[in-house]
Amino acid sequence: MNATLIVNGEKQTTQIATDTTVLDLMNQLQSENQITFSGKDYPGMGMFVEEINGIKNNSQDNKYWIYYINGQSAQVGISNYTIKPNDVIEWKYENTNL
Repeated sequence: MNATLIVNGEKQTTQIATDTTVLDLMNQLQSENQITFSGKDYPGMGMFVEEINGIKNNSQDNKYWIYYINGQSAQVGISNYTIKPNDVIEWKYENTNL
């Protein structure tokens, strides 16, 4: 199945296996030199991204990477969300005090 990942407006579409998590997809794209990212694993909540393509979360400015699934803010870490057919995963670097 295909998966689409958008980071700050840049779209990547790639083939993935069923039962692929967002973390799996991002690891795959990183291994293909399409993106870079790093994060931290929180027990019970999963992996949360702290940096994508050199842009890090900034607590002073309240700007963080937030990911969306089909336009809705995700409620779980990227290691806990299994991608479904036709899902669009989008990362936005946003001010969390809106």
